[in-house]
Formats: sequence, C-alpha cells, structure tokens
Amino acid sequence: WGFVIWSCIDPEGSNERISMWKTWVTEEWTWFYIASQNIWIALLIYLMFSKYRNIRLGKDGEEPAYSYATWFAMLFSCGVATGLFYYSVAEPMWHYRGWGGARWDD
Repeated sequence: WGFVIWSCIDPEGSNERISMWKTWVTEEWTWFYIASQNIWIALLIYLMFSKYRNIRLGKDGEEPAYSYATWFAMLFSCGVATGLFYYSVAEPMWHYRGWGGARWDD
C-alpha cells in the first residue's frame, strides 16, 4: 500500500522514479531473460530426444483422452483467447486515448 499511496501523493515524482527503474531493469536484465528462454528451448529439445520422450500422463496401456488434433486445437484456442482477452481492452483504450492512428501515416 505504501507504493500506491506514494504514487497518489506524488504522481510526477513516482512516474519519474518508476521510469528510471524500468530503464534500469531493461538495460541490466534483458540478457537474463534471453538466456532463460534459450535454456528452456535447450531443455525441451533435450527432453524431446532423451529417454523421457515417451512419458505417459496416465496409466500404462490407457488410451489418450484427446487426439493430437484435439490437443492442438485446445492449445491454439488458449493462445487466441489470451490475445483476445488482452487486446479487447488494450486496443480500444489505445484508440480512445488518441494514440492509435494508422501506422503508415507517421
């Protein structure tokens, strides 16, 4: 709550300080984010070719509840729904604030 109160009492000062923190984080820690994503990809490639590639998430001999096509459709729908959920608010607010002109008019 202290952060919220500080932001309400001194909006200009808090905005300046938060911008400074944001710049510091992106300048100093971007390498860590990129490295962590590379580590995840390497781990997934390792799992794909290791002895763990055939792990079943059920009992031995049990048929999968969903086919590959159904599983892909569910994951794809989740990805689309996430984008719709985010942009259903972000894009109208962008245009409402007047920032959303055509990109080719710059």
